[in-house]
Amino acid sequence: MPRRPEDKPESRPERQPENRPESRNAHDDHRAVGSVFSVLTADEAGDSVARVLDGRAPTDRPDNPGVAWVALASDGRVADVSPACPAAVQDLLVRAAARAARPGVVLSPPPLLGLVWTLVPPPAPGHPSRRIYHLPRDLVFDLLEKANPQATLTPAEKMVVFRLLGGLSLRESAEADGLSLETKRNQLKSVLAKLECAGQVDLVRHAMTQLAAHLPTPLPTGEAEDLAEAYVARHLPPGCRYYRAPLGTGRMARVIEAGPPGGLPVVLVHGMLFPPLLAAGVEALHAARVRLIVPVRSGYFEIGPTRQLADAEGHAEAVVADLADFVERFVGAPAVVAGTSLGSSYAVLLAARRPELVRRLVLLAADSLARDGRKAAHVNAFYSGLRNLVTRPGVLRRLAWQFTRTYANAHVGKRVLMRMFRGCPVDAASLAIPSGETGFEWFRDAYATSFPGVAEDYRAGFGDWRERLGRLSTPIQVIHGEDDTLSALDTVLALTAPATPRPQRIDVIPGAGHLVGVSHAARVWRLVAEADAADATLVRPADAVE
Repeated sequence: MPRRPEDKPESRPERQPENRPESRNAHDDHRAVGSVFSVLTADEAGDSVARVLDGRAPTDRPDNPGVAWVALASDGRVADVSPACPAAVQDLLVRAAARAARPGVVLSPPPLLGLVWTLVPPPAPGHPSRRIYHLPRDLVFDLLEKANPQATLTPAEKMVVFRLLGGLSLRESAEADGLSLETKRNQLKSVLAKLECAGQVDLVRHAMTQLAAHLPTPLPTGEAEDLAEAYVARHLPPGCRYYRAPLGTGRMARVIEAGPPGGLPVVLVHGMLFPPLLAAGVEALHAARVRLIVPVRSGYFEIGPTRQLADAEGHAEAVVADLADFVERFVGAPAVVAGTSLGSSYAVLLAARRPELVRRLVLLAADSLARDGRKAAHVNAFYSGLRNLVTRPGVLRRLAWQFTRTYANAHVGKRVLMRMFRGCPVDAASLAIPSGETGFEWFRDAYATSFPGVAEDYRAGFGDWRERLGRLSTPIQVIHGEDDTLSALDTVLALTAPATPRPQRIDVIPGAGHLVGVSHAARVWRLVAEADAADATLVRPADAVE
């Protein structure tokens, strides 16, 4: 029976969008991302903004679950299935398991379009006898890009790799994509050149090795390369020592040390630009009798599973827990803890949550990310853009990742850093490390494997650590360059003004900038040693500096 007009359902008021970060309009996002990329040239910035806003990684999209898997028990039954796995993918993997799929990789049928990867690990009691993964095509593309930022593979070139991994011949790949065989051959030649592979077999082996590092369960292929250890060997002087130590949190501490083993132990909570500080400080640390201990924080020198990068909640808490456990186990409490640049926020959080572990908090060129202070226009724009994106972790991570494409060229990385620090010539002169053609390969290699940590550092830097700093009772020493163009001295001093009386020491170094620990290494570590030996009630106002 036709519905009469009076039977029309009661109209409801239109639901208004909630005031959440994700309801921001595209114009605001474009302006914020554009501000961050203002440190690049106009052409680079335009391309980067488009990639961040229009090319979100699969991990940033809620409709794409990333890697899905099914585990089989020894009797062939399904023992476990990955969480949040779409029904269609589960059905596909369960059917593959029921067919006792052979080890190897095949393409999944449309519309799923991914790689079905079957693994048979060595027999082990209590472990699955077979595990079958599904990697969506977009995720494969994203992982190839993350693992090879310097290659700048095009979508067509990634498709060549994708179909080869799935077992198609070059002719079958051309037919599937509606292209001529000659076009596919040219695309393959370009991929082989960019990834420096000798042929198709070498290319598949190379790509499979990279993808394997992102599977939820590691492959039984031996221990992966320790990226931090490799970095220390490649870029830092022989006076820097590297080791690993197990933590009670279940994670492994990766530690870089410099200075005399019997010197005053100082735990440094690092920022992004810490390699020059270590490279320039070895002799100064020995002269001051300071043993600098640098735990490499989570997100630095590691490429974890992409889904882990998407779930960044609790990052700061995990970092602080690792630092606290490390100090208790391997340094001895209470300890001198120094935070430098964006690492200062984590050092303050450690002192606030575990004050019994910190006998003196040193803020070495602390970066407050404040609006005020003497900054160049492009630096202010950079910070302003970050401030507007800090509630958008997906966009922020994508933005940090996009910078790796830019910094894949050490010459471009040098140009960007010179632009950031051009307001302070002594900083600009402090950035190079003599370990590569340009002196800036250290920055390229560090950023390529540390962008998740950098993105989370920006989030932590805009967090509540300033409020916690004002409530600390821990003795504080501020060491700051008088000409710091990233973080104004007045801002830092205002942050350290205590809500309750506490010992405080202010050391302002004339002629130094944000990289004061590099340009004035001898002075910095001597001041740290002096403060530890001095009366804890000593207060040196800024105008009393030599």
